[in-house]
Amino acid sequence: MTRSVCLDVAVAMVLFGLTIGLAFPFFVMLLGVSRETALTPTTFAACLSAGIPPILLIADLAFELGVLMADHLPGVAEALPA
Repeated sequence: MTRSVCLDVAVAMVLFGLTIGLAFPFFVMLLGVSRETALTPTTFAACLSAGIPPILLIADLAFELGVLMADHLPGVAEALPA
C-alpha cells in the first residue's frame, strides 16, 4: 500500500474497525434487536465511534514501542556476536 509498514498497519486497523462498526448493527438483529432499533443512524454512529478509542490507544502504544525499540536497537546490535 504505502512505503511505511506502520502507516499500512494503521490504515488496516482503521478499515477493520470501520468494517466491524458497519457490520455490527446487522449482527445485533440476529440476536433479536428489532430492525427499527438496529438500523438507526444513532446505532450506526455508536458502533462506528466505539472502535475509535481502542484504535487510537493501540496506535499510540505501537508508536511508543517503536520509539523505545529504535532507542535501544543500536545497543542490541553491538552486543550480538559477529
